[in-house]
Amino acid sequence: MEAGFGGYYNLLHKYDVGGANSEWALEVFFSQDGTGFINAGGSNSATFTYTQNTWIECYHVVDLEGDNGVILIGGQSVHVWQWSLTAGGDPGEKQLAALDLWAGAPSGETPKYYIDDLSFTGLYTIFEHDIATRQIYGETSFNVGDSYLPSALIKNEGLNSESFDVTCEIVDFENTPLYSNTQTVAVLDERSSQTVNFDPYVLNTADDLL
Repeated sequence: MEAGFGGYYNLLHKYDVGGANSEWALEVFFSQDGTGFINAGGSNSATFTYTQNTWIECYHVVDLEGDNGVILIGGQSVHVWQWSLTAGGDPGEKQLAALDLWAGAPSGETPKYYIDDLSFTGLYTIFEHDIATRQIYGETSFNVGDSYLPSALIKNEGLNSESFDVTCEIVDFENTPLYSNTQTVAVLDERSSQTVNFDPYVLNTADDLL
């Protein structure tokens, strides 16, 4: 979203070419001043802010079994509602039919926005609380006396901000503990990632590699 321009998209319960029988599930409006509002389960049901002149993630969770919808913008949960309700709040269909990337904007504003990395995934359940280790960083080789700085990329895959501890353990080939260090993540927002750096580990003897 460029500063000075607006944007808009919607999801539909039902889609009909020409729009006569279409049913809007939600509408998301981006204003030219970095604010926005949502029609989902009712008009102006939620507001949000976003960073201009950069890519922002718009992430939707649609739970058809639980009849629940969640919108996250820029990594922040901005609205949760009953999915089967229409954008205006009327009873509607409990289904997902289409995404409409329309050249729209809030009233009186000029639309201009860009779309990239669009995906639709229905492979796994999004849990309320779900922390995952995405990558572990470290050296491929080092000598006795070298200081080794382990780190890990942690991602909050869930729907809530979380506070938690992360522990790194190093063992030898016989699974004998050589090192253990715990770091605290004070707050990690939903759908966000953070690199956790652990205290240095020093290889004391070559036997530690055996």
